[in-house]
Amino acid sequence: MPEKKITASFEVRLEQVEGSVTVTSGGKAAGITGRMKLYGGHAVATGARAKAYLSVDESRVITLGENAEMTVKAAADGKKLDVEVTKGDAQFGAVGSLKKDEKGNIKISTMVTGIRG
Repeated sequence: MPEKKITASFEVRLEQVEGSVTVTSGGKAAGITGRMKLYGGHAVATGARAKAYLSVDESRVITLGENAEMTVKAAADGKKLDVEVTKGDAQFGAVGSLKKDEKGNIKISTMVTGIRG
C-alpha cells in the first residue's frame, strides 16, 4: 500500500530511538533518518530494551516502549490522524489542544490516564 501523506497542519515525526527500532512502509523496511516524518501507512516497531520517541506537532509526544508496534493512518481529507498501538506499551503526553478542524485518535487495548488541571 503506498504512503498516504498527511496534509493537515500537524505532523508525526520519529524524533529519537534507543535500541532496535524499525520503520516500515507498506510492509517494506524504510531507513530511519533524524526527525523522520511519518505518513499514513508507516509502522514503527521496537525490540527488547528499545524505545521510540515520536512528536505530534510541538505539543504532543508519544513514547513507544519495548517490544511494541504502532501504525499511522490518515483520513482521505488529511484532517484526521489515527495512531494505533497494536502491541506493547505507549505513553502519550499533550500540552494544548487540537485546532478546530483537526481530529486525532489513539487506539490502544488498555489505558491508564492521568488528567491535571
